[in-house]
Amino acid sequence: MNLSPNISPTVFFEDESLKGSSLKGHTLFIQIGLDEFSFCLSDEKEKRILALAAYTFRGIYTYNSLCEEVEKIMLEKIFFRNKNLAVKIAIARSPSTLVPDGFLEQEDASDFLAFNHPLQADEMFFTDKLKNTSAKNIFSVPLSLKKYFSEIYSDISFHHHSTALIDHLLATYKNKSNKTMVVNIQNSHFEIIVLEENKLLFYNSFKHQTSEDFIYYLLFCCEQLSLNPEKIELVLVGEVEQESAIYSILHKYIRHVKFGNRSEIYNYSYKMNSLPKHFYYSLFSQYLCG
Repeated sequence: MNLSPNISPTVFFEDESLKGSSLKGHTLFIQIGLDEFSFCLSDEKEKRILALAAYTFRGIYTYNSLCEEVEKIMLEKIFFRNKNLAVKIAIARSPSTLVPDGFLEQEDASDFLAFNHPLQADEMFFTDKLKNTSAKNIFSVPLSLKKYFSEIYSDISFHHHSTALIDHLLATYKNKSNKTMVVNIQNSHFEIIVLEENKLLFYNSFKHQTSEDFIYYLLFCCEQLSLNPEKIELVLVGEVEQESAIYSILHKYIRHVKFGNRSEIYNYSYKMNSLPKHFYYSLFSQYLCG
């Protein structure tokens, strides 16, 4: 089956050991938004990532249309629908709000979310507990998306993609006394996370179309948080190449820039050796959810 012109495959890796496997004891990690769909498959017993796929979408404006496009991918990658899989779905860039522990009752989740985001009638509200800080992440899941995946899988859970991203970064940098800024680059958005020891000082997400958009928001955050571009250590993760316009303009304004590394909880199939180790950082961190 040919994919829709709205879908652009980015990467696909599949280990030979998957052929003929029942996939029992395997977990499928999915990250999905209106402009992206990515997944990786892990053997939980061996703690090994065996498959990775990523697609970018364009011209998708509703979650009903998104489900139609995802269905085309799933019909191509038939193992993707295996009933033996445990499935964790991370919703990317749906409305979310971090709330300190002690402030939230589940029935008030939509009220907290409404402080920062306009809400839609066709949404369900969920709460993630962050493991490495005393906070919860409230987020919404479109009903059409929940219905689509729930009809395919029985062992399924929904999370916000920022939950595992923040948790993994807090664990990674918990022993650093200096402030660290982490920037997670994705298709049309990027996120800024500022950490100090085991504390989350700042998290926000921004849209960008050009490298100039990117550097404007980043420098604005530095100014508002009193971070010196000459001194702050900035770690880049996500889908950004060293030859990219974003990396080039970043080096003009920030002195200390380096790339991060994906989770070391798992081993990775040799098929992924060509993949930069900072790519798909938030997807590979999703093991922390649930």
